[in-house]
Amino acid sequence: MAVKQFKRKHLSAGDCEALSQTREGLSSLTQPLLPRQTSRDVNSGLYPRHRTKKPQRGTEIFPAGRGPRGNMSRSHEVKDEDFADGEFFDEEEACSFLEGEVDTVPDPRPPAASRKRPRFSKGAGRCGEQGRVGKQPFLESLPRCPLELGETEPEIEDVEIDPIPDACFGLLGIPSWQEPQGHIDQIPNELLREIFALLPISDLYQDLSLVCHRWRDIIHDPQFIPWKKLYHQYLMKESQARGTVLGTLHRYGITKDEDRCVLGFVRRVCFPQMVMDPEAVLECLKSHHLFAKAKICIAKSLPELQSPAGTANVWAVMAAIVLFSGGVDDIQKLIACLRRTTSTFSLLVVTELLYHMATLLHAMRETGIHISNRIHYNIFYSLYLLENSNHCTAMINAEIKYPGIKLTHEQQRILNHEIVPGQVMKIMAFAGTGKTLTLIKYSEKWSRLKFLYVAFNKSIVQQAKQVFPTNVTCKTFHGLAYEGVGKDYRKNGNLHNGKVTSYAVSFVLQNCPGQSRFIRAKTVVKTLEAFVASADESISVEHTPIWCRNTKGEQVLVAAEEKRIIVEEAQRIWDTMKTLNRSKQAPYKITHDGYLKLWQLKKPSLSKYDAVFVDEAQDCTPAIMDIVLSQTCGVILVGDPHQQIYSFRGAVNALFEVPHTHIFYLTKVRLERKGERTFTENENSGLEKILDIWKLLQPRDVKLEIKNPFIRKWVEKGGYAGLRDYVKKSEDMELEIKMAIVEKYKIQIPELVKRISDCHVMNHDLDYVLSTVHKAKGLEFDTVQIGDDFPKIPAARHNLPRLPDFSLEMIPEDDWNLLYVAVTRAKRRLVIPKFLSYLLTLAGEYFLQPELTSEVLKEGVAWCSVPQCFNTVPAESILTMKKTPFTYSNGTKDRDGHLCHACVLKRLGPVTWLTISPHLMQEMEDTNEPLELPHNVAILFHLF
Repeated sequence: MAVKQFKRKHLSAGDCEALSQTREGLSSLTQPLLPRQTSRDVNSGLYPRHRTKKPQRGTEIFPAGRGPRGNMSRSHEVKDEDFADGEFFDEEEACSFLEGEVDTVPDPRPPAASRKRPRFSKGAGRCGEQGRVGKQPFLESLPRCPLELGETEPEIEDVEIDPIPDACFGLLGIPSWQEPQGHIDQIPNELLREIFALLPISDLYQDLSLVCHRWRDIIHDPQFIPWKKLYHQYLMKESQARGTVLGTLHRYGITKDEDRCVLGFVRRVCFPQMVMDPEAVLECLKSHHLFAKAKICIAKSLPELQSPAGTANVWAVMAAIVLFSGGVDDIQKLIACLRRTTSTFSLLVVTELLYHMATLLHAMRETGIHISNRIHYNIFYSLYLLENSNHCTAMINAEIKYPGIKLTHEQQRILNHEIVPGQVMKIMAFAGTGKTLTLIKYSEKWSRLKFLYVAFNKSIVQQAKQVFPTNVTCKTFHGLAYEGVGKDYRKNGNLHNGKVTSYAVSFVLQNCPGQSRFIRAKTVVKTLEAFVASADESISVEHTPIWCRNTKGEQVLVAAEEKRIIVEEAQRIWDTMKTLNRSKQAPYKITHDGYLKLWQLKKPSLSKYDAVFVDEAQDCTPAIMDIVLSQTCGVILVGDPHQQIYSFRGAVNALFEVPHTHIFYLTKVRLERKGERTFTENENSGLEKILDIWKLLQPRDVKLEIKNPFIRKWVEKGGYAGLRDYVKKSEDMELEIKMAIVEKYKIQIPELVKRISDCHVMNHDLDYVLSTVHKAKGLEFDTVQIGDDFPKIPAARHNLPRLPDFSLEMIPEDDWNLLYVAVTRAKRRLVIPKFLSYLLTLAGEYFLQPELTSEVLKEGVAWCSVPQCFNTVPAESILTMKKTPFTYSNGTKDRDGHLCHACVLKRLGPVTWLTISPHLMQEMEDTNEPLELPHNVAILFHLF
């Protein structure tokens, strides 16, 4: 039986445009995976075709060297199916195919233009000829060779066919000899919406919406990514967006006064969305490890959301998976499930769903609902990775190579921006994200520019000199100021290598009535420090401290008359310090910060550089920023705003304070990072000072040798009691901490100092590093153990109301930043003290994992693991939470085990209502667990 032959229908551009406006045409673009609605076989045309005769040779189709024989189009008709399984030959292949049959003419095109073109291409011409513009018949479009003498061109049926667009729509360019075919303007709006939805919101509004009116209309369409837009508008605190979101929360009962508000959250996510083929989506979700738990929770807590046939609500199940997610990887697994070929969800639908939930979750936290911040973060960071990893910014200079190093898309985006004079570019780089590597590659990329790299730490600059290319000059700020000003003071012997102390200033004061000499000296020193750190040209009352300690150790306001005296004393010392005349008294010698201030006041020029890299910009003083921002060259500020730990030196967070023209972010942690800065020998000098303070504490007749000259002075000036009085009045925190160590360990000090000193080895042999946070800044270690001397949270969040005297406002912001720097030094393992787990509870993180109650009770009755709680896990409950065990830095361990739902409610808040019914919760007893307070806090709590 002969197979019926079908003639293919070729659509013109007008036909395609008309088809794209129909429902059938749109569905093939927006829902390509759905079967067509037809009574015929949906796989028609996909089955193998049976040829009825042997394929003809090329010489049978195009006889060479013969005259015309009748109508060639009829006698040798070529069927389309003969070419259905392969691609048409390009011109070189066509000539090669007929080699030996006819003479050929060499192809004048360059060899690089050998790329195959799609069939029906406009560029399909004759061998050795340029492609002709215009529509050509099908057979005429095939490459052919010149006819022999006397041969006439065969007549071919005139079939008009439009060329199809280029596969890449011209985005990758075309060979110079080929005629342009497709263009990105030919991509339908439906596809553009799908593409644009995967881009960051900043790119959409700052770049893509400026390309053309069509793209702008798509992006500004209210129906395009409405939740993504609303989320970012809410973060920007736009009044209309806040009103919309807060109104939604109120409408669905998502308020802190509503105990079961999380059920309202799930209902809002579900309504009024529809989904095609929910069974297929649920089948895709089955591979997620939280699917079974989420499905049973929704079935029992929100049965009204199920379909009449008992099918689970897809949106509700996904919302529950998000609420139970333990980390970013759980959300990424959810996205991967929904991206399977059998899923009917497009990626646009998935991202809109996640933005929908992120908006509500963020608003719930802001309105005081106790829900873990981890849930919102999991969504936020998953979307961030999705939007910023699905596209790769093309490199401008393809000659730049990165052997062995794969830059992130964030780093590539920075490298693609060329800094020009007058621009201020900020790079907000979080810990471990490769900011130094980015600067190195940036200077390599723009090798024709001359850069100045400036930092605060001398050892960091020494390391930078080894890794930066030759077009970068590496200096410290003080090094630049020394070359401009400081070397003259060194030459005259008027340079102070340390800092001016309150003790030294107390001996040169001329006006001390009504105030302790040490207290007056301390206020003068603080005023001088504030002035040299500022951008001001003269000392004023604005530089004086607001508070000081009186002789009783109490904090009191500094009176106006006292401020006037302080300014006079500070100005006199500064005027003497500026002179190049040699002085024997330490307060009159210029300090390193002093000659940096003088250099700033001289308005130095760095015009020989094209741009300045400012590392650790968050620790810049106003004086330094005045130097940098007064330059005409480009400025690149790099740093982490959360690592500002030098505000006590007058530093301001330039990453927040200084206006910018461009801003970039580095958020992806590079696991290959290494800390290569080393500790020098003198960084162990603190042990010697502690030992000297202990010696000062001993009776004078023992006559122990004190090496530190400052500590030795107190042997004749009141001994240990005199030093204690000085520290109290001068507010010397460094000495106060060392004295506290001496008073705590007392007689053990010599032995402890000896044991630590004996264990000291050079860098390459060390097993442990004892360091302050300031010294460890910029370093990374595989394992970091946090000390117990940071500001403490005395109890978990749910127990803080039992401690009314505690307030988070009592802890300075710098202390939080110190803790951030400490924990981000760890690359693989972090050993934390107990108080740090309490700190995490402020964000709602209790490290509880859900388990099916039916699985938990297989081993018998499950008792609550919280001390003094005697509740059991009810068999009728849906899920049971289990505490992840922790071992803390002091060796103590958390009690692991399951928690009753009454204790879970205190910790997780409204999410608990997805795991248990209200009547079961009412039957449980509410108990207060014993507080594990720090020793000093426990004593005060017991007394008062």
